[in-house]
Amino acid sequence: MSGLHCALLFEQFDRLLLLERGGKTVYFGDVDKDSHVLVNYLAKHGAHCPPDANPAEYMPWSEIYLESEEFAENKRVIEELNTQALNDFPEEKAATSRYNTPFFFQLKTVGKRTFLSFWRMPDYRFTRLFSHMVIGLLTSLTFLMIGDSVAELQYRVFVIFIATIMPALILAQVEPTYIMARSTFVREDS
Repeated sequence: MSGLHCALLFEQFDRLLLLERGGKTVYFGDVDKDSHVLVNYLAKHGAHCPPDANPAEYMPWSEIYLESEEFAENKRVIEELNTQALNDFPEEKAATSRYNTPFFFQLKTVGKRTFLSFWRMPDYRFTRLFSHMVIGLLTSLTFLMIGDSVAELQYRVFVIFIATIMPALILAQVEPTYIMARSTFVREDS
């Protein structure tokens, strides 16, 4: 993309957020006509951008932005907006934690997302269902006709043992999907 086209594209926005790989902010601020504010920001930090060049190619590192006056000003505005928002809330409705939504709403939302994620993996879902049915059937048929003798008391204890071990086995089947989801998160975050 030529510098002129890029400058015209930047002009379409009031404020511009440029990110480098990994989602780190390189620039967040005003653009102005012909990307005047952006070009001045670049020049101030040693990246002199010719008028016919693409300003995005001259962006300094995110560390420079974190030490810039623009970053300090953005942080000040955010703090001011947070303070103003807290003052606008009535005292009885003010958040009692740092999260604005209740715990059970968050739990319900995460539960829906997890269920949807599992629903989208039919092979995994049916494998788990089949293994649960087989384990339940074998356990129940094994101990179907337990009587009252001393030897059968040991079988009853073994049924209780299996019932306490089952949740761990079920969770062990779910764990690989979370490991795959984590690897996706790490890949997207870097």
